[in-house]
Amino acid sequence: MPTRHVLHNETTRIATGDAGPPSPQVPDGVALSAPAPHEGVSPTRHGELPSSRRSDFWGNGRIEGRVSIEGVPAARRVRLFDVLTGLLIAEAWSRRDGWYRFDFLDPTRDYFVLAHDHVRQFNAVIADWVRPEPTVYP
Repeated sequence: MPTRHVLHNETTRIATGDAGPPSPQVPDGVALSAPAPHEGVSPTRHGELPSSRRSDFWGNGRIEGRVSIEGVPAARRVRLFDVLTGLLIAEAWSRRDGWYRFDFLDPTRDYFVLAHDHVRQFNAVIADWVRPEPTVYP
């Protein structure tokens, strides 16, 4: 069973009235780069062609986890970065139940996962020094 990383934030960043302009809402059931669990999750960023990710980040590893806000699962933008270079490797939206997953990662590299609150109510949260679990893909 792979290690699951739960990203959460319990510290309010700004008051509701000061949240700035409304953010585009992601309709229920819509997840960018994060299809239903039986389909897996896209190994690429939204709009990215598979050939545009540098080959040294490809592999048979995966990172998955859940995003929650004050203990409640939330759909939020989740980004994956290489620890050593800070390079953005992939991004996805977690589902309504907070679940996210990044596939086809080099399991010998370390990454950090950043969950970003697009509605500007909470600070971003980071899971640092995350190593992908080796995975056998069909």
